[in-house]
Amino acid sequence: MVQIFSSIGFSLISRVAKNQTERLSLKERNVSFHMTRSRNEIGIAFPHAIANFYLETNDCTNTCSVRYDLLPGYVYWLNLKFGVRQFIDHILETFHLHKIDISIEQSYDYDKTERNFELLKGLKIDEFIMIVWLNFISDFNQQAWKLFSVQSESISLNNFPFEDIKKIHLTACQNHYKASLKLGDARMTLNDILAFNSSILWVNCRPILTDKDVNIFLKHWICGCNRRLEYVHLWFKVSDIYQSDDVDLNILFKNVDYCIAPVEREILAQPYGVPKECFKGGFDVTRLDGTKAIITVDHLYSIFKMVVLS
Repeated sequence: MVQIFSSIGFSLISRVAKNQTERLSLKERNVSFHMTRSRNEIGIAFPHAIANFYLETNDCTNTCSVRYDLLPGYVYWLNLKFGVRQFIDHILETFHLHKIDISIEQSYDYDKTERNFELLKGLKIDEFIMIVWLNFISDFNQQAWKLFSVQSESISLNNFPFEDIKKIHLTACQNHYKASLKLGDARMTLNDILAFNSSILWVNCRPILTDKDVNIFLKHWICGCNRRLEYVHLWFKVSDIYQSDDVDLNILFKNVDYCIAPVEREILAQPYGVPKECFKGGFDVTRLDGTKAIITVDHLYSIFKMVVLS
C-alpha cells in the first residue's frame, strides 16, 4: 500500500514523473468516484488493496486538496494546482484506464453537487450507482440519474428517484450490460421489469413479483424477448395466500417445457459482472431459437435464478 501511494504521489510532481509512473504498469481493477454531501472520494482498487483519496475543493481557486490515509493515525495532504476533473483524468491516464465507476449518495448540498455534474460530463462510466434514502425525491436525484445512467454501461439503484415510476422505462431500454435494482418500492410491476433489456438483470428487493409473474417473465424470454439476457436474479412471492410459503413449481413452470436436471450435475457460471456461481441440478429450458438456459429456484427465500448458456 505504501508503494501505491508513493507512486501516485510521485506521478503528480511533473509530466516526466507521470510518464515514469505509467511505465510501472501497476495492476489495478478499477477507479471509482463517490460523491456525498460531505466529501468527494476517489477509490483505486488494486488486486490486494484499495487506495482511497478524499477530495476537498476550493471554490475560489477551482482547485482541490487530496487527503489520503497511509497508516492508522497518519494523514497526508497534497495541495494540487488542478481541479477534481483533472485529478480524475490524471489517475485514469496513469493507470491506463478508459472508464470509471461513479456512485452518488443522496445529497442536500445542491450547489456543490451541481458543479460536480459539470466536472463529470463526458466521462466514460463503467457503472453508475445511485443511493437514495427514504424515497427522497429531488431535482438533484432526477438530474443525476438522467445524466449519468445514459453514459454508463451498468446501473445500480436502491430506490426510484422519480414520483412516476414509468419514467424508469426511458433508462431501462438503454442497452445497459447490467441493471441491479435493490429496491424497497412495491410500486414496481412485471411490466417495469420487462422494460429492461440489459444482459444482467438483478432484482433484489422485498418481493414485488409473484410466482405467476415469474412464469410470464420466463415465457417472454422463451418467445424471444430480450435476446441479450445472460443472467437474471428475481425475488418473488407465492401468489396464493392460502398456500404454504413453499414454491409451487406447477405455477412457476405452467405451460413451459422444461427438463429436471440430475441433482448431482454442477455447472459453474460467471457472466461478467456477477460473482462466480455453481448451478447444482435445477431445470433446463430452451428458447424458441434453440438457446438453452439453466434455472434454479431457492424454495426457502423464493429466489429465481437463470443463466443463459452461450
